[in-house]
Amino acid sequence: MAPLQLPSMIIHQDFISYDEMFSDIYKIQEIADPLCLEVEGKMVRRTVNNMDDSLTGGRAAEQVKHILANFKSYQFFIDENMDPDGMVALLDYHKDGVTPYVIFFKDGLEMEKC
Repeated sequence: MAPLQLPSMIIHQDFISYDEMFSDIYKIQEIADPLCLEVEGKMVRRTVNNMDDSLTGGRAAEQVKHILANFKSYQFFIDENMDPDGMVALLDYHKDGVTPYVIFFKDGLEMEKC
């Protein structure tokens, strides 16, 4: 009988601080190959005692031009430890105005299987 193999999850960590940035439970696609990863998310409204646990889980120049042209629409986030040398994530919304996505620079990430 073969041993039971549990599915593994990939965690993407900040290369400098080793803080967890996101995991493969989210929809991830490469953009500006091989420069960036775009991670689609969900808006979650959290209040003190109200948390839905089911929700917690070659074109580089072109992408840079897109980021700079839309710079004012991005929100910027840093890692949990607030390390100024760590990854800066760029949050924006798809054209529907509802679905958020975050851009991460691949060179600043390490992958770890859990």
